[in-house]
Amino acid sequence: MADLFSTISVEERMLTYHMNRQNVLASNLANVDTPGFIPKDLAPPEEEAPDFGHVLRTHENHIDGPLDDGQPKERLFDDPDPNPAPDGNAVDLDREMAKIAANSLKFEAITTLVNRKLAMLRYAAADAK
Repeated sequence: MADLFSTISVEERMLTYHMNRQNVLASNLANVDTPGFIPKDLAPPEEEAPDFGHVLRTHENHIDGPLDDGQPKERLFDDPDPNPAPDGNAVDLDREMAKIAANSLKFEAITTLVNRKLAMLRYAAADAK
């Protein structure tokens, strides 16, 4: 039974990533007129991330252990436009709008995939009637 929903949990993580990325990109748009603002972006969760999910030990008395459930996490990073405005604002409106549109399309595609998988499960649960 665990294998039945294992693929949906992957889509759940990706939907969460795209939702969080949408929030970051919307924040960039909200600060398009803020002097000195550097836009951010969110990198997708890495499957092979050796240090994710562990506390960084900066002192020998610190406890070393997992932070949470061990799932790969997204990484927030600066993503400035190479040609910032004279006030230091590095948000390019067209670039951010293109990223928002692409992110929305990916979110919708994953949502469609999940809906189809759930429809197949409903069909099977109804004895294929």
